[in-house]
Amino acid sequence: MLLNFPYYSNYQDLLRMETSALASVKPGEDLIKTAVLGSGPLPMTSLCLLDLLRNSGGSVTVHNVDHNPWAVSKSSELCRKLGYGQEHLSFDCADVFHDDLDLHGFDIVYLCSLVGVSGKQKHDAILSVVKGMGVGALLVLRSAHSLRSLLYPVVELTTDLTCLGLKPLLIVHPCNHIINSVVICQIGPPDKTNLVDPRVQYQPE
Repeated sequence: MLLNFPYYSNYQDLLRMETSALASVKPGEDLIKTAVLGSGPLPMTSLCLLDLLRNSGGSVTVHNVDHNPWAVSKSSELCRKLGYGQEHLSFDCADVFHDDLDLHGFDIVYLCSLVGVSGKQKHDAILSVVKGMGVGALLVLRSAHSLRSLLYPVVELTTDLTCLGLKPLLIVHPCNHIINSVVICQIGPPDKTNLVDPRVQYQPE
């Protein structure tokens, strides 16, 4: 069934690129507990990640989060019908922009491309997510480069984000058929000496 989805192979290639990038920044460590924010009604990121790691002998649980109750209901029903058990997939309805997400229990957090369609929205989404993550966890941000930014918003790591402890580790801009770039960051302790007042208006750098 999933093979009939027009962009299935592109998702597979994107996840191969991302998991290879993750392995390069944390070699020898398994991707065990992962959260996908903005999973949507067809959680391709979660399904391709599960399939990829199963085929390589790895183990992972994925927690899917979306702000739309209909999308959460449909994705949960779809995954059940496809045979993906509750031991590997869970679902929650929450809004990155308005809910205080507790993400401290996750090793990896994905922020999907369309969570925040403008620079300001993307910045606010990252700000909210970073505050809910634990020190040492990895944040995977999907971005775009050059003309591909016409399709997806560009991630900008502004000063206030780095002062919160967001440390960029790796940025990959593919030049082949894969559309998305990937930015991998690690959460560290905040720099309390240089914290930017959250009331200051977002300014892209």
